[in-house]
Amino acid sequence: MLYFLLFYFLDKESMLKMWVAFVSVIIYFFFMVIAIKEQRTIKDDMIDFREAISVAFQTFIIASALYHIFFFYIMKVDAELVEMLKQITIDFQKRYFADQDLADIEKNLEGYSISFSDVLLSFAQRAIGGFLLSVLIAATMRRGKRLKLK
Repeated sequence: MLYFLLFYFLDKESMLKMWVAFVSVIIYFFFMVIAIKEQRTIKDDMIDFREAISVAFQTFIIASALYHIFFFYIMKVDAELVEMLKQITIDFQKRYFADQDLADIEKNLEGYSISFSDVLLSFAQRAIGGFLLSVLIAATMRRGKRLKLK
């Protein structure tokens, strides 16, 4: 959240840029690795694959939940951000769906707002990616017995 608040106070529009969101994944990754290392320390440097996934994914879910609560709140407090996000959506659709009529795009986005269900959907989508990231991290950081596939 501090990362996004920094962008919010420096330049609101930059907070909504895709590269800012992608860099946040590096921050998630960092804390997921730290959580697994901490768990390995507690367990005398032995952590199996399943436990490593669990630790990494729990870390991701907590961080993601905090982010989504923050995002929902800030969108409700600052209407200017919602308008910026609407404009980013229009620009994206004009760029990648050039055959679509601009009037149709703007009509579809009339009354655009961020609802709690939008935030929950985003959280669920990111959780899928977070699980895959957890699997990758766990596969490289596990210590102990290897899983035997039957």
